Amino acid sequence: PNEGHGLHLFETLLAAARRQQRPGRPRPQPDDVRRAIREGREGNLVIFVVDASGSMAARDRMSAVSGATLSLLRDAYQRRDKVAVITFRGQDATLLLPPTSSIHIASRRLARFDTGGKTPLAQGLLAARDVVVREKARDRARRSLVVVLTDGRATGGPDPLGRARVAAARLVAEGA
Repeated sequence: PNEGHGLHLFETLLAAARRQQRPGRPRPQPDDVRRAIREGREGNLVIFVVDASGSMAARDRMSAVSGATLSLLRDAYQRRDKVAVITFRGQDATLLLPPTSSIHIASRRLARFDTGGKTPLAQGLLAARDVVVREKARDRARRSLVVVLTDGRATGGPDPLGRARVAAARLVAEGA
């Protein structure tokens, strides 16, 4: 997987995360670096599902997602990639950035977001599933990758952990 046409950011981060022992940001090592291999013209849809509950940690997560989104979109033109961002807080999930390949739209949409409240993880995962289903209907060749950023504590609604597990299983069933 190290031959190709540039850095494959997600496979590199995934390799680092698999090796990681403790929670926190993956710190890629030289052995984690993966190169992109171009086969055909299919694009990817990267859906960031971001826990916006709390305030300080949520702002840090959103800052990281904003930077990653804009970076991906700068590199996405040739590959026809799209990026979407869903936030979840309080009782709901919000599609903050519908699937787009526009840096202009992304930077405008990601400039404002609300934080605080409980953590309705299930709603965030179900919102991601809805985006995956809609995009599959539009373009069967587009691959979906869902990246969830949360502290992992589902606290919104009745039986939040059980509902989050069911939502995750539904998302996986869609092939994301």
